[in-house]
Amino acid sequence: KDDEHVPLQHSNKANPPTKKKFVCNVVKIILMISFPSAIMIIRASFLINTELDKLSNTYITVNHIATIHQKQKFLLYFNHAGFTNQLRAIERASALAAATNRTLVLPPVLQHCGTENIKYDWACSSAHRCPQAIKEVKKYALKVASGARFPSFTEVVDFDLLLRQHPSYKSMSFIDLPAFMTMFEEKYVKGQNASTLAELIDLHFYSGDSTALEKILRDNELYANETIKAFNDELGDNEIAVIGSGFKLNRKIPAMYNMTLMNYPPQKHFLKILKRILQLMPTNYIGAHIRIRDRYEGKSEMLCQSAELVEPFTDLINQLKMINVTKNETVYLGLQAPFVKVCLVELSNDEYKIVSLPDLFNHDNETHSLMNGINLEWETVVLVLDQLLLSLSKQYVQAKMSFGASISTFQKSIKKRHSHRQELLSLIENV
Repeated sequence: KDDEHVPLQHSNKANPPTKKKFVCNVVKIILMISFPSAIMIIRASFLINTELDKLSNTYITVNHIATIHQKQKFLLYFNHAGFTNQLRAIERASALAAATNRTLVLPPVLQHCGTENIKYDWACSSAHRCPQAIKEVKKYALKVASGARFPSFTEVVDFDLLLRQHPSYKSMSFIDLPAFMTMFEEKYVKGQNASTLAELIDLHFYSGDSTALEKILRDNELYANETIKAFNDELGDNEIAVIGSGFKLNRKIPAMYNMTLMNYPPQKHFLKILKRILQLMPTNYIGAHIRIRDRYEGKSEMLCQSAELVEPFTDLINQLKMINVTKNETVYLGLQAPFVKVCLVELSNDEYKIVSLPDLFNHDNETHSLMNGINLEWETVVLVLDQLLLSLSKQYVQAKMSFGASISTFQKSIKKRHSHRQELLSLIENV
């Protein structure tokens, strides 16, 4: 399984010469003595081998892909839904890109649905069917080209470390949308004064018969190779391929690479924040999470007594009792909305010592300053930290949702991370 991979250990020491290399070097010396004209050939061979050695020991940089690595084809997709589903979309789209020898163009991190009262440059989006989804991708590109602030997934995920940790991911490469658009304009816009950027995007962002292809790409009953063949038949010859939802792609494609981002290595600035917060928290705190419906609106005077809230909160309180949580133990509560803490205190009769992220950053200037230094929307930073801190708890409990599925993708991610919390603690310790 992907989460059983041990991070690769890298050394600056050169690899010991093999017998094969020794024999090759002897042959080269004999040729140089016998045939002086062979010197240039040997020197060229040395230079080629040196570049190949560099290639085999270098991982693709996310923001600026080196020319020697750069693939000549790209894949863009439509991003939507909540943060964890956006990570799922990268999983599936990056696997499709790798299988079709393309570089994945990373979209912006979108606002988490349910916080629309706060104005974002990149608002929450629900799912769209093709061709509307294709139009949205083109709007992303135009918006980036106009200079809009870009919240990048590379602010959250250390993609370079991810590629080093998992050898099966080595065929994957990523580039942020702004860097891609810089390359696009450099290649297509210069000398094309007669055309607007929108016209050039329409011309070169190819989606084929997007409606028919989308139906195939979403079909989880198909084998991965069938899905990949359908993609190549429709879009294979085009430099820039655009598809609809990345989240709804056939789940069998990432399985080819054992690809998962649910246990991604966070970027160093998140690790530094976690390190600081863990200094403020008891070592063995309890993690608790309750998933409330997005955009939940209840009557403020009786909010915590509504049937939709009483059921999951009762479930959460029962789970805390089952693991014998005492008043002396700290319960770290994931805070989807401010009233969540209020309701847990009220419905548990103030039984527990409850702490949430605002309790920490509002009383610690260092934490607040570190959080402000991340180039993402504040609510996204809070959401990511909530997820990571819950996964680092000694014990983790979560309430069943009172709507939809019994567990959210956000909670699935926490549970997966929690079972491998020591890996994250090691990263934090070494930052």
